[in-house]
Amino acid sequence: MSDFQCFACSSKFSANEILIEHIAKNHKFTEKSFRCCEVDCRRSFLSIDSFKQHRRRLHKTEANIDRCQNVDFSSDLMNVPLNSDNDDVDDILSNLLLNRNAGRIESSDYLNFVDFDRDLNNSTVSVSEISNQPLDYSVELRTILVFFVSKLYSYADMARSRANDIINNVSEILTKEAELFQKVIENSSDLNDLKVLIANLKNTFKFLGDTEFKRRSYFQKQLKTYIPPEQIKLGERVEYVSENNKPESRSVRHKNSSAEFIPLREVLKRFFELPNVLSDTLKYLHYLQNTPVISNFVQGDFWKTKMNLECYQGKLVLPIFPYADEYENNNPLGTHKGITKCLAVYASVPCLPPHYVSKIENIFLFVLFNSLDYKVFENKIIFRRIIDELKYLHEEGVTIECNGEKNIIYFLSALWAGDNLGLNAILGFTRCFNNTVCCRMCLSHASEFSKIFHEGDCTLRTKENYAEGLILNDPKTTGIVEECVFNELFFSLCRKYFSRYNARFFWWRVSI
Repeated sequence: MSDFQCFACSSKFSANEILIEHIAKNHKFTEKSFRCCEVDCRRSFLSIDSFKQHRRRLHKTEANIDRCQNVDFSSDLMNVPLNSDNDDVDDILSNLLLNRNAGRIESSDYLNFVDFDRDLNNSTVSVSEISNQPLDYSVELRTILVFFVSKLYSYADMARSRANDIINNVSEILTKEAELFQKVIENSSDLNDLKVLIANLKNTFKFLGDTEFKRRSYFQKQLKTYIPPEQIKLGERVEYVSENNKPESRSVRHKNSSAEFIPLREVLKRFFELPNVLSDTLKYLHYLQNTPVISNFVQGDFWKTKMNLECYQGKLVLPIFPYADEYENNNPLGTHKGITKCLAVYASVPCLPPHYVSKIENIFLFVLFNSLDYKVFENKIIFRRIIDELKYLHEEGVTIECNGEKNIIYFLSALWAGDNLGLNAILGFTRCFNNTVCCRMCLSHASEFSKIFHEGDCTLRTKENYAEGLILNDPKTTGIVEECVFNELFFSLCRKYFSRYNARFFWWRVSI
């Protein structure tokens, strides 16, 4: 059989495919062109893909068509150092495939890993089954791990970074189990202890259950760390259904509409009971009070004015920012776009330390519902449960048990966040931005936006013209579709704490 030579390092290989893999692994990023070294062909290619196609199309001999049926990988696995720091399975396999002597691999375009494609769940295969060599437990363990890693990387719907996280987590589990095993051997002379440990290791995850429902129940009932969503019935909406896309066969169907609600009181309680979260937050608040640099919402005059009120004296009150926005679940350009579009309401605590605020996981999901329902039902139906929950957080607060002490934290909804469309929708303003009065701040027409550059040229909204707009009930000329449902939230607070304070429409002014 003729050898295949590498143009870059002059190495020779017995198979064309091995040469291609060698160049792809070692010279893909170091060479600007790829040259064919065959006697009758000296062509050069700018990309490695063109080089691969050329080699496979023109320089594929009959000897290369055979598959490698008798490759013995066990000897190479036996020679891998047991204390090797190289945890990259791809490199281990590549060394087994590419660095073999030309006389030992007869031929192959695609190497056959004997029975390496068998299911991981039944992966009790040992090296002694692949070869007649004596059993080596370290090699058997490495073979099982190769099965596991290769199967993770074979999932097309799993990101490489996610697979890498799983591998690292499993590695930590194996390390902890090995340390536990070593402790039992060193500290116990009773063989029964070792047998019990081995029995537990054989059924590592059995205590969690064998189904997703049982595992979820364990976190919910035993650990109390999983907070299940509550389904809120909104009502019914009408849908027109046609069979086989025939308009004449359309029929009316009534569909129940619901929203998924996650109790924010439970989420905030679990969050602030995490180690160091409450203490770090209090330290950061103390820092903000003693620094002249304004970098947080709680340093503003609006929040300071509210905290100076008598009803908040002696209480730990934190601001909370609800946020609402829509997102598309499936292909936003497909034929079914908009059907599964959802509107999500989130909540965040802006006064958390920077290393907490910067993490997306600390933005808490509040309510989730279908956008089609949002077009059918009014805001007072959609946001009813949200308003009740915000009332509870402000009036009752959340009891935090930390380091043997109980603290009550009150949360005040300071403002709503969102883009133009989202805020207009949830605050009761028009959702149309063409040929209407659509601004939440002023009464300017959409056709005047390109001509106005100063606030003094605008007619700002006030509680008087807002009330007049509600009475007029003409969204095109006033921009007001309905009264803001969150006024009710502030009215209830006023009735409880400020009976003489004229606070009508104040919540609306905070919202915009």
